[in-house]
Amino acid sequence: MAHATIKGQRKGLSVWNVGNKEYYKLYDTVIVIAEHLEDGSTRIRLNNGGWKTNHTKNCINDFLKRFGFK
Repeated sequence: MAHATIKGQRKGLSVWNVGNKEYYKLYDTVIVIAEHLEDGSTRIRLNNGGWKTNHTKNCINDFLKRFGFK
């Protein structure tokens, strides 16, 4: 994909691609699904899995920084 990559690797975070989707899994919870659409846009689904920790927030924020969110 044409977006910047996440710097480093956070503990418990795994990232993989299947087709046009990217999955970001923190331990046993998929926290982000990014679907790259044919028109060039990206559909992003966020899921904290009920976890309200700084680590979960930081992992989600790392992903969102790729798209200009602060």
